[in-house]
Parts: sequence; C-alpha cells; structure tokens
Amino acid sequence: MRRISSFLTEVNEPAPPSTPADYARWFRGSTPYVSAHQGKTFVVALSGETLASENCINVIHDLALVSVLGVRLVLVHGARPQISEALEKAGIESPVINGARVTPLKALDEARRVCAGLRSQIEGLFSQGLPHTPLHNTRISVLGGNFVTARPMGRVDGVNFEHTGVPRRINTELIYELAGPGRIVLLSPFGYSPWGALYNLESEPLAVKTAEALAADKLILFTEEDVLYDADGERLAEVEASGIEAVLERIDCGDVTRRSLRRAAETGAATGIPVHLIGANVDGALLQELFTADGQGTHVRESLGNRVRAAEASDIAAILAMIAPLVQQGQLKARSADEITERLDEFLVTEVDGLIAGCCGVRQLEASDSAELHCLATHPNFAQSSAGDALLQAALAKARQLGAKQVLALTTQAEQWFRERGFAAAKSAGLPREIEEQCERRNSIALVKRL
Repeated sequence: MRRISSFLTEVNEPAPPSTPADYARWFRGSTPYVSAHQGKTFVVALSGETLASENCINVIHDLALVSVLGVRLVLVHGARPQISEALEKAGIESPVINGARVTPLKALDEARRVCAGLRSQIEGLFSQGLPHTPLHNTRISVLGGNFVTARPMGRVDGVNFEHTGVPRRINTELIYELAGPGRIVLLSPFGYSPWGALYNLESEPLAVKTAEALAADKLILFTEEDVLYDADGERLAEVEASGIEAVLERIDCGDVTRRSLRRAAETGAATGIPVHLIGANVDGALLQELFTADGQGTHVRESLGNRVRAAEASDIAAILAMIAPLVQQGQLKARSADEITERLDEFLVTEVDGLIAGCCGVRQLEASDSAELHCLATHPNFAQSSAGDALLQAALAKARQLGAKQVLALTTQAEQWFRERGFAAAKSAGLPREIEEQCERRNSIALVKRL
C-alpha cells in the first residue's frame, strides 16, 4: 500500500509546465518572489520529527536552493524524538512537562551526543549540493558556534528542570556576518551561561527567539500535518494572528501543531514577523510556499490591514498592470498613467511578501457627504487572498478621515462581493450627479455603505 504522505504529495504538488508557454508563465510567476526574497533573513525550525521523516533529504535540498537564490538562512534543529529514544535505551528518566524536558546531567550528556550526530547528518546532506541539477557541484557551507547565551529554566510549578534552560541572548552580529548565499548558520538546541554551563533548550522557542533577535523577514516552522484545513475542508492559507484561538476551534490537528500555531501567532502579533507553517512530509512544500502565489502551507501574519499603505510613484506601473485586465473586461473605468499620477494621493496599495498585491482609490465627492471607492483590484496571483478585504477596510477608514458619511462603489460584475461586505443598492434619487452620469455611461450599479 502506498504511504498516505506520498499520495498527498502527488495531490498537492502542481503539475509541471507542459508546454514552453506554460513554463514561461510559471517562471514569470515565480521570478518576482526570487527577487523579493534576495538578501532577506529567514529563520527555519527543523524539528526532530522533520529530520526523522522520509522527506528530510528533500527539505534540506530545497533549503540549499533557497540559500543559493540569495536568502540568508539560519536553521535551528530539534532532536526530541531522537533524544527520547536514546534516553529510553539508556534507561534514563527525563520526562517532558508542558513541552519542556526535565534534563538531569546524564540526560544532558546523552542529548549532546544525539545532537552531535544530527548535526553531522545535516552537514552531510548540505554537502551533497543540489543533486540532479546543474548546481550539483555547489557546496553549501554550514557554520556554527556558541551563538546562544542561556539561563537555567529553574523551578516551574514546583518542578526542577535541572539542566534545561531558556535562551537569553543571540549573537546577532556574528550570525549576520556569517550567513549569506551558500552559507547557512546552524544552531543546535543548546545554550551556554556566561560561566560556561551548558543547557538543553527547546528548539522551537529558540527559533522564535532567534527570529526576534535578528528581526528576521520570515520564520518557518514545519508541522506534522501535510496541510491545515478548516472545518469546511478549505485549506488555511492565511491566518491573522489576533484570531488564532478562533481558528484553533475550527481545525483538527495535533497538539504539537497547535502549540506551533500559538507560537506563530504570538510572534506575529509581538514582532510583525510573518510565520509560515509547512508540512514536513510534502515534497517541495517549502518552495511552493515561498515562490508561488497560492503557496502550500499556512501563513500566520499580523493584522491584515497593516499591509496597506499610501501609493507611491514607484507603484504606478503595478497599479496600471492590475487594473488593465478589469478595464478590458468592462469592470473598471480606463485610466491613464498621467491620470493616476495626478490623483496618486487617492490611491492605496497592499503588499504581500514585498509584492504589490492590490490597489484601490478613495476620493471625496465635491459638494457631497459621500466618498467614492474606485479602482479596487487585486493581482490574479492574490485573487484568493485577503488583499481585497484589507484594501476595503483601509479605504473605509480613509473615507472616514475625509469626513464622508457614506462610501459609494460602482460595479458591473462585483455586486455580490460588495453586498457580502455590507454594501446595499443606492437610491438613484440621492446620488451625486457625476455618479449618476458614470452609471449611465458604463451601465453600472451604484452601491452604498454607511459609515
């Protein structure tokens, strides 16, 4: 019988481009992400479960590719299942309480031995380069050292955790100096006190602490579930940090993943660092999540509205490109580059991973208590994301700042979308004359939302 993970890999993995034109479209779609990620710092938590999975070698090779593409990678590896197995064989008791292991001295010695072996395994996999590609001779350097200062966890709820510790400080200066294209910094789950004592650390909190200290651009956590789904069977592609508890009530996942989701939400809310949860058993999941619009994992981010900002001159080309297909379909009024430049202060844009994902305009109508919402568009790559909702909320907030009491939106094909968000049909008798004229010229519907 085939393994379930193998079946899911085939289902979730996008079909390879079948024609030169398909390949060109795929390549154009991924290239903006390559550019956006270059020079960025990603912290990746490689759990012991991930290292034990059959897909581990593919994960390592994908990380090598990400490094070659110019991302500064810092890896934090775990070892929980491997340490537990070694301790059981040695007859050493070392219980795990609320996610943290009680580490007596004998257990610490065993953990150090296990992690040395895992570190050697990881270094060996990176030394293979990128098999079956023109980069097979590429050497990825794995660098390490005493980058983590730790303190003892001490007694918690009456339990003495002995040689278990918590991270205090990360040597960010040295990590920045060492990490770069083709050079990966690898942290084992240990830290040293200022007087040289060694402490066993939880790998995931260490990864979070490292991401915070480095002000990383992304934190990546691998999960035991291949994909996270909500109660309706829809993939959880994006989750707002503030709503994580409501999300946890709607999904079926293991305790480890639940703990990871909560840590991801806390990190996103406190630091604004985007956190990605990716299935450890899905071949290519990391590359799909980082270099495609749809992704493969679950993106936990801060408030979605924080991605919206005022448009700048450098955004004009992206705005024109986004509205052009909708103009051709008759959904939006045509606007020239000069017109957008002249009215740039009306426009808002939203970004996803450094790419312009959507735009809209808001203007106060003359001699009226109404504002008009116009040019609301999202890039096709982000049509299924929350970019449109984030823009709408920011537009309503801007209309309030302008002193408007209601917002008008003219549409030919998106009536249902607006109605689902609280808009209603506007009474023609109360419409400003210029809005009436637009409705007549384009045969559009006027919708209104009270503020």
